Amino acid sequence: MQTTSIVACFARVSDKELQCLQAFACRETEQFIQWMQTDIKELKDLYSFVDLSLAKAAGESSFYTEVLQNVQSVGTTLAPLLFTINKSAGFGEFMRHCKNVFEHLTTQDNINNKLISCAKSLEDLKVALNSLNDSEVVCFAELERINHEGTFHVGCPQTGISPINASRLTMEDVIKLEIPDHPCFTLAKLLELQSNLILMSGRRQDSRYDAVEAFITLFQHVQSLSECFLALCKEGNFNYFQWKETYRMPSVNSEGLSISDKGTAYNKAVHMIEEDIGRMQKELKSWKTEKTNLRSKYYLLTYYTTPQVLLISYEL
Repeated sequence: MQTTSIVACFARVSDKELQCLQAFACRETEQFIQWMQTDIKELKDLYSFVDLSLAKAAGESSFYTEVLQNVQSVGTTLAPLLFTINKSAGFGEFMRHCKNVFEHLTTQDNINNKLISCAKSLEDLKVALNSLNDSEVVCFAELERINHEGTFHVGCPQTGISPINASRLTMEDVIKLEIPDHPCFTLAKLLELQSNLILMSGRRQDSRYDAVEAFITLFQHVQSLSECFLALCKEGNFNYFQWKETYRMPSVNSEGLSISDKGTAYNKAVHMIEEDIGRMQKELKSWKTEKTNLRSKYYLLTYYTTPQVLLISYEL
C-alpha cells in the first residue's frame, strides 16, 4: 500500500482510537499482548478465565477484581487484533480489523489505560491462570472417579426423619455422593464442582465435554428427585420418612460418551431416576388431595399447620 494511502487511513482515526492503537503497539504492553495470544488464545477462553478467577477471588481485594474486569474489557475490545487477525496480514487487513476494534470503543472508555494497567499486573495474571490449570486437573480427576465409581445416596439422612424435623430438612441433608477411599461429597461440594466443570468445559471443546454432560444431567435428576422427596416429607407423608435409595454412576468413559445412545447403562440409570421422580410426583399430588379432603371433612384440622398435625399425631 502506498504511503499516501496509509497516511489517509490514519488521518480518519480519532484521538481515542489512536490512543488505543498506541497502547496496543507500545513496548510496555508487548509481553501482555503475547501472553494473551499464546496462553489465552480465544475470546471464549478469556471469558472462562475471568469467570473462574472472579469466582475464586471472592473476598479478595477490589484491586484484583478490577484487574480481571479490565482484562475482560481489553480482551473483548481488542479481540480482532488479539485473536482473529493473521500474523501475516498486510496493512489493509490490519485496518479492517481495526475498524471492528473502533466499533467496540464506542461503548468502552479508557481502553488504553486499562491495557497498560493489565500489562503491569501480568505476573499476577500468569499465577492466576496457572492456578486455574491446576484446578482443572483436579476437577477432571474428580469427575473421572465420580463417573466410574460414584454412588449417589438420596433420602433419609443418618439422623433419621421425624415429625419434629421433617419440615426443616434441606437438600444438603438428603443428597450425598460417595466414591471409594475419598471423603463424601456434600451437596455444596457437588454444586461447586458442577459450576467449575461447566466453565472449564467451555474453555476447550474436547472429548471430556460428554463426560461433563453425563455427570451434570444425572446430578440434576438427583436434585429433582430430592425436591420431590423433601416435598413429600414436609407434607407429612409418613411413608417416606424412612425412604432412601442409591444410584450408581454407570462407568462413563471420559474419553467420549454418546448421550443420545439410549441403550447405554448411563441412560438406563437416568430413566430409573425419572421413573422414581414421576412416581413421587403422583404420590405427592394424591397426598395433597387427600389432605385437602380430610381438612374439609374434619374442619378442626384447618386450625393446624402440617408440622403441627404431624407432631400431634406423633405424640398420640
